[in-house]
Amino acid sequence: TIYYAFSLYGLYELIIKKIKIPLFVLLVPLLPIFIGMKNHIPFQMIDHRSPIIKIKNSIKPNEGLYIYSMAYLCYKYYQDSDIIPIKHKITVGTVYRNHNEMYDRELLALDKRVWLYFAHVYSDEEEYMISFLTKRGAKIIDEYSFLSSHVYHMDTSDMDRNVYFPYYTNSFYGWERGIQGGHGWSSGDATFMLPNNYKSPHKYHISFRLTTLSNRGISIRINAKEIFHAKLKAGEKREIDEIVNLSPGENNMTIATDAPAHRIGNDPRMMTYSIQEMKYSSIGQ
Repeated sequence: TIYYAFSLYGLYELIIKKIKIPLFVLLVPLLPIFIGMKNHIPFQMIDHRSPIIKIKNSIKPNEGLYIYSMAYLCYKYYQDSDIIPIKHKITVGTVYRNHNEMYDRELLALDKRVWLYFAHVYSDEEEYMISFLTKRGAKIIDEYSFLSSHVYHMDTSDMDRNVYFPYYTNSFYGWERGIQGGHGWSSGDATFMLPNNYKSPHKYHISFRLTTLSNRGISIRINAKEIFHAKLKAGEKREIDEIVNLSPGENNMTIATDAPAHRIGNDPRMMTYSIQEMKYSSIGQ
């Protein structure tokens, strides 16, 4: 249609102005196209309106709404225009690409009964998030499918909200293949949180392999106490294996390097060191 319109305009400029043929004559060949398209107007690749209407008509005053990050702009259009207003507690998801485990804390914060709205989903993120919730004890009350969008009504009242594994907060590319502890790269000084889910101090065993592809010094601190410091040569691997005393709640682990990040091969990421096969477990008081 675009090519036809462009050709039509060129024909109009070169010929029609001279021989005075009405422009509508050239539109006649387009009629079969419009007739064939009439049943598909308006065009709709992803249905946003239907799921939002479903939520608006079904959500109860004490229930919350979680909106997947890439669905938020469409939701915001209906909300700001007051076409489909929803006056409830709303959580807007964060964008994490290829780091599904970063959604964990966001999902653990969901409270009681909640609606989840997904559209424009990247990779397996929806599958991961719903699986994470159900494995933790959340129950699916209802599930609704629309054109490339989904709505879940869930009860998270009995969900296990404890965090059992270290999670990173900055300068880390995350665990490749989605396996916690598997293999991840740092882009500089990285920070991890080590959770102690008990109400009193506990001893934890933490171990992982540290690798660097260039000469660099690396130091590791847990709650400001240094547990490791060494100069690593390019290609050197070092096993970190420590038993540490952790206070209740979150404990800070920083891994610092004295050399800048660099690119490896054709990988666009800037990298410093890698962590592999991290293991973390409580061994008692």
